[in-house]
Amino acid sequence: MRAGRPKPGPGRAFAFGDVVLLSIPFVARPEYGRAMRAAIGAKVILETANPYPERDGSLAKEVRPETWTCFAKDRAAE
Repeated sequence: MRAGRPKPGPGRAFAFGDVVLLSIPFVARPEYGRAMRAAIGAKVILETANPYPERDGSLAKEVRPETWTCFAKDRAAE
């Protein structure tokens, strides 16, 4: 196993390592997954996307529980 950072470019991280940290906008996940299906293969993906309705639209609203919004509002008031 090797650690490091691959050269920039679509799919290069998947060719580089066995474990990949994927940090893309939540709304881009379905299209990215379809486009990179062959490269992803059996890799372990650590995915950091957080659904933000302001950025990701209706898809984020479907998967984001109301409690997240309430928590965020409560934290902002502190």
